[in-house]
Amino acid sequence: LVSLRRNEDAVAVFARLDETGTDQPAPVLTNWGTALQRLGRNEEARGKYDAALRSDPDHVPALNNLGLMLAQPGSEAERERGVTLLEAALRQRPGDPVKLHNVGWAYLQTGRPTEAYSLLLRAVAATDEADPRRKEREGTLEQARAALPSRAAPADAPNILLVALDTLRADHM
Repeated sequence: LVSLRRNEDAVAVFARLDETGTDQPAPVLTNWGTALQRLGRNEEARGKYDAALRSDPDHVPALNNLGLMLAQPGSEAERERGVTLLEAALRQRPGDPVKLHNVGWAYLQTGRPTEAYSLLLRAVAATDEADPRRKEREGTLEQARAALPSRAAPADAPNILLVALDTLRADHM
């Protein structure tokens, strides 16, 4: 139901499942959190993502979803926790363009444009030109480029090795 974006129906099913009193696995809790978040019930969603991470601290979708939620403008401590969660997701999937983009975006949100630029360059390079998300990633890369201090003009050459490694890693998975 969550993948079909039938979020109200999904939340109702999850609530009935919760009435059984059994502990739910991380994927169920994460999907419940996703449905709640799509309905604008962010505090409840955050609780489900936290519960998913208590169940499985390495559950990448929960790390990613909660990390993105917390990296939004808010308290500095929450934003830093969001970055930490997104970095953990990236460590689990190092060449994944989605994870590279998310951490790069979070770095940009927390005033780290140089680090953001490096990751976003890799995210764009790892994204197929036909992928509709490429334009979004290119836009975020341009935001990072614009935020770079003038003396730190983007040096693309050192990143070529990282792009090649990401490409090789993706080809061999």
